[in-house]
Amino acid sequence: MAIRPWELLEANEQALADIDGRIDGAVHESVSIDGPVVVESGATVEAGASIRGPTLIEQDATVRSNAHIRGGTVIGEGASIGRAVEIENSLIIDGANVQTLAYVGDSIVGPEATLGPGTVTTNHHEDAEVQSPGDAPETLDRDQLGAVIGPGVETGNDTTLKPGAVLAAEAQTGAGETVTPKR
Repeated sequence: MAIRPWELLEANEQALADIDGRIDGAVHESVSIDGPVVVESGATVEAGASIRGPTLIEQDATVRSNAHIRGGTVIGEGASIGRAVEIENSLIIDGANVQTLAYVGDSIVGPEATLGPGTVTTNHHEDAEVQSPGDAPETLDRDQLGAVIGPGVETGNDTTLKPGAVLAAEAQTGAGETVTPKR
């Protein structure tokens, strides 16, 4: 049975529900931490960042200054979160790069993907139909779903990804492009 992308978000939420916070990486003294947050060895969180748990920041990941990370989020090994980025309830997989002023909500960002500055995943829908590649559209039983961004994807500056948008591996968007689930 195939796993649908939003089921990964649900599994992530369940797995993070039971974590105990610990800080093994380098966290600047001005960082605000609320709730259970794990920062693994080798990870760095810069000045002015705010992290709300449950959140896991894996080894060698970097969270730049003034980023805001909300609960239900995993920042994968070696991933980079840019300055003033906001992420909530998302999986940022190993080596992904979310650049300055981006917003990622209820989304999956694949390994080695790069979200250009100002990229936004819109994540609120009302009875939206979503579609996994190769499947028929179905109504989602979740209040929110952002985008599913495959490995090696590159978005141009100020790209907007509508709820349920899917970018396949190595896809690229142009600056200012809007991506819908029907792309």
